[in-house]
Amino acid sequence: MTEAEFDKQSFGAGDKARYTDGQVYDVAQVDFQERLIGLLMHISGGEPDDISWVRCENVEYLSAVAG
Repeated sequence: MTEAEFDKQSFGAGDKARYTDGQVYDVAQVDFQERLIGLLMHISGGEPDDISWVRCENVEYLSAVAG
């Protein structure tokens, strides 16, 4: 997702994103100022609700409908 696409995007509950590793993750939060997307990646050894912040350019955004 480009920065321009991020700026035009309407985020909502149930959204998902495909990260560069090919996996699809739930979008937990969005940082509009920094253009970051918080994913629930469930990293081994981490807490189940830990958020992994990634740059918008590193994801393919999937709306809740497409998920």
